[in-house]
Amino acid sequence: MQQQLAHILILFLIISGCNNPQENKMKSESHLNTSKEITPEHSQKPKSLEQICLDTTKLNKSEVKHRLVKRGKKNEWILSKKVIFSKENLPSVIYYYSAESKVTCDKPINYFAIDSLRIELEGSHFQTLKLPKFESSSTLDKLAKPDSKLIDLNFDGLMDFDLGLNERSGATNEIRRYFIYNPIKGAFEEGIDIANMGIDTSQNLIYNSWNGGHAGKISTRIWSKINNYTELKTVKEIKSDYNKELESYIIKTSELKNDGKYSNKIDTIKR
Repeated sequence: MQQQLAHILILFLIISGCNNPQENKMKSESHLNTSKEITPEHSQKPKSLEQICLDTTKLNKSEVKHRLVKRGKKNEWILSKKVIFSKENLPSVIYYYSAESKVTCDKPINYFAIDSLRIELEGSHFQTLKLPKFESSSTLDKLAKPDSKLIDLNFDGLMDFDLGLNERSGATNEIRRYFIYNPIKGAFEEGIDIANMGIDTSQNLIYNSWNGGHAGKISTRIWSKINNYTELKTVKEIKSDYNKELESYIIKTSELKNDGKYSNKIDTIKR
């Protein structure tokens, strides 16, 4: 009797452990469907979505070249715009920009950092000037006309070159970088940063100013000349500051004399 019950129990276990062939097929299909669902989402997205983030149509109309490159794990847009100046020592400049690419975007890319400048020199020679990241940049609409101009900063008859920087202070102070052409080297120097620069043609000097507030009454104005193509040498400086205790503006004037020394004069103006 016990042996018979044992046989029945074994038979029951075998029957309960077996699966219906149709159920096995459904489980197999379910497993395949689950594998498809865990495929990384970004790999299913078409690459053309990266084009949507950058208005390449506008770039083509502005003759701004562009290409998508892979740098490490990220994609990056590289753009370039050539500007013709047709000057003897500066026929043209190519501006190189970069912007991080996006697979998807909530708004189009509109910030492009200037990475370097490729300057054409006399005799079909070239010079590359690299810029630190985020020192200078452009929006999409301004890529066709970079914020640069030519100017003879040291009055030697040869064109020097400037570039607008991102650095500003308030609404009135703007800093630009000036690359002075050195005819001895046949190339441009690395650059001098000057705020609010102007030209004083009556004295063949350049001047720059810095507005510190009080409707311009706290300020500094400096007249200079370019020394050795690489630095500014101060010829005259007028600095105005406010003294709370005296309730007056203190104006200090320093001027370079023929003997190479500076004379100093201080004036006090009541507020």
